[in-house]
Amino acid sequence: MVPLQEEETMTMVLLAHSHPGVRTWVRDALTQAQDVGFVAEASNDAEVRSLILQVRWNVALISCSLLNGMLAEMAEPSWPASEGVHVVVLGAPDRDGVLYRLWRAAALGYVVEDAAPEIIVEAVRAAAHGRPLWTEEQIAQAQSWWDEVGSKLEALTERERQVLDLMADGLSNRQIAERLLLTENTIQTHVRHVLSKLAASNRVEAAMVLARGLKY
Repeated sequence: MVPLQEEETMTMVLLAHSHPGVRTWVRDALTQAQDVGFVAEASNDAEVRSLILQVRWNVALISCSLLNGMLAEMAEPSWPASEGVHVVVLGAPDRDGVLYRLWRAAALGYVVEDAAPEIIVEAVRAAAHGRPLWTEEQIAQAQSWWDEVGSKLEALTERERQVLDLMADGLSNRQIAERLLLTENTIQTHVRHVLSKLAASNRVEAAMVLARGLKY
């Protein structure tokens, strides 16, 4: 953690990114704004978890990579920052599945890492007042991914997901049965269920759905 300045009446920002150069760029942009009174830096998710308990932040500006390990926690009411802290993603999500998860986890949107200083500051100001940054197109993109891929994968049982993973690796039913210590007939049943739930007509299409789903 690197506390830079403190003035409790102003917007408090927790800045988290693993790359020091990015943190420097964003920190400099924020500290030039007269209405940003305190900025602290974190370089990993453990530091974020620790810092989030120490100060009543207005905005947490956190990189996509660090957020990945905290998305499930963010969605829980018991998360320390679930009340009163607005999360903005630092960096554009590069996968539709990630975009969906960030949106559903109540992140307010994202700002690209190399955005102009005034864009970063405006994003933080909007977030401090709870105003979403998502565009209609981004929300539609996230919802489309869920409808076409995410909801189908979530419908699979744990065993069906194991079978799908092995199907995508090119294993035959017999090879999958040997790997999972099941009968070939049982695997055939699982494969049939997998194809039905994914609305896939063959194993290749099922593997394609999985590939899109892995873009979480």
